[in-house]
Order: sequence, then C-alpha cells, then structure tokens
Amino acid sequence: METFRFIVLKIAILAGVILAIFIIYISMKEIQRGRQIESEIETLRKEAEEIETSNHNLQEKISYFATQEFQERAAKEKLNLQKSDEKVVIVKPSVSREIIEENSADNIEENTEKEIPNYLKWYNQFFGY
Repeated sequence: METFRFIVLKIAILAGVILAIFIIYISMKEIQRGRQIESEIETLRKEAEEIETSNHNLQEKISYFATQEFQERAAKEKLNLQKSDEKVVIVKPSVSREIIEENSADNIEENTEKEIPNYLKWYNQFFGY
C-alpha cells in the first residue's frame, strides 16, 4: 500500500510539474502577445499623429486657397489678369539669355587660359618657375 501511495505521489508531483510548465508556457505566450499588441498600438498612435499633422497642414492650405489674396495671385499668374490701377511690364527672356550666354562664354575662355597642365604644375613645384 505504501508503494501505491508513493507511486500516486510521484504521479501527482509529475502532473504538478507538467501543469506548472504548461502554465508558465501559456503565461510567456500571453506576455509576448501583450508586448506585440503594445508595439502595434504605439505604431498606430504615431501613424495617427502623422495623419493629424497632415490634416492640419491640409486645412491650412485650404484656408489659404480660400483667401482673396491667393485668388488674385492665381488670376494674375494663370490668367494674366491685372487690376485697373496696375501696369504690366514684360521682360523678354531671350535677351537676358543672350547676355548670360555671352558672359558664360567669356568666363569659359578665361578659365581655359588659366588652366595649366598637371606636368607643368609639378615642374613649377620642383624648379620654382
């Protein structure tokens, strides 16, 4: 009878250990799942913050586009309209382009005259010319 009690005790202890290991395993999985959920919540909070910022910027743009100042500017730029008391001055881009091209051609000629080949630079370095 003692051996039977001893065997039942061993089985009960073994079952208790197995049950404890199972409970620990499930607890660890729940902890891991909780951390994963917290990570997802933090990601969603950041995303919501970015969306709110974007929404705020869009609201500011909408309010700017609704102003009279923007509408006048857009009418001037896109439709070439003007107020009755304004004078329009037209600058031809081809004239300014020609001047820029002439200046850049002069600068290129000056730069090519000033450039010395590498072997002459070394020669001058060693012999002092």
